[in-house]
Amino acid sequence: MTIRIALTMVIAFIAITPSNADPSGENWTYYGGDFANTHYSTLDQIDASNFSEVKVAWRWKSIETEISENNPRVVSSQFKPTPLVIDGVMYLPTSFCQVVALDAATGELIWKFDPESYKAGRPANLGYQHRGLSYWKSGDEARIFIAVHDRKLWALDPETGKPCKDFGDGGVVDLET
Repeated sequence: MTIRIALTMVIAFIAITPSNADPSGENWTYYGGDFANTHYSTLDQIDASNFSEVKVAWRWKSIETEISENNPRVVSSQFKPTPLVIDGVMYLPTSFCQVVALDAATGELIWKFDPESYKAGRPANLGYQHRGLSYWKSGDEARIFIAVHDRKLWALDPETGKPCKDFGDGGVVDLET
């Protein structure tokens, strides 16, 4: 009986869960591509017949490099982000919990945000860690969120990279208090 109830609840959840997948395939607004975490894009420009012709369009040097070069005691963790792409802008976290917005077509920097959480010292376990970026939109209002290793949650304006003043205490919530 409990298996039937659990299965019914799962089916009901799937049926009522909104799919925020971009039908054009041009946006990647969630870590897993869409709300259902399908890791799927409908883009079809690259396939088995033309894969061998793919070339690097641009390269980007992470802004965290400058911090490590200027302060040898601050060593970055693994650089393993999953970027979000929204309306031609790629939002990307660094291993120092910084956030950048890049022009997805050219790789040019649009803005950067640095919470300077690395100044509190390197955490003892796995170093500087975050859980990636999240995107939220309601009407005309949008935000990029990042929760960083010093237990702070930041809300950023996707157009400027500035903290959203109406969120928490000037754009940040201390998750420890």
